Parts: sequence; C-alpha cells; structure tokens
Amino acid sequence: MTAAHPSAPIGTKLLVSSPETGRSVVVTVNDRGPYRRGRIIDLSHEAASRLGMLNRGVAHVTIRPASSEDVLEVAQAPDNSGK
Repeated sequence: MTAAHPSAPIGTKLLVSSPETGRSVVVTVNDRGPYRRGRIIDLSHEAASRLGMLNRGVAHVTIRPASSEDVLEVAQAPDNSGK
C-alpha cells in the first residue's frame, strides 16, 4: 500500500490510523502530494479501503513513522539459493 506525502522521504513507512474506524495500515511513501490546501496525505485505493474510508473523499487520520513492530510480514519468498 502506498501514499503521497509532501515531506516524508520517498520510501518511508508510515502508520496511518483512522480514529473513526479504529483501523490502521502501514503505507510506503512513493510520491509527493497532496497538492490541495489542508490535506496531509493521499492514500492508495487499497489503503483507503482497509481503513474503511472509500467513497468518503476526505477523512481525518493520524500519521506517525512505522516502527518495526508495526510492520507485519505476511509472506516470504522461497530461498532458491540451492543451499
């Protein structure tokens, strides 16, 4: 899941939480933006969906750097090194 943020370095992982739904997601900053006044982040469709914010346009969220405890590894590529 990705997001656009005006100042976080590209590649930064952010924990985005919705106080309304109580849901949180970790996104990776891959773009600059948003360019509309008063907005702090643009979320990908998937991130907005998981936060329960689709079809809302604009919603309140909190953002903080994601720590290693916030990232859940759900899959790992197989080791094909032949060892």
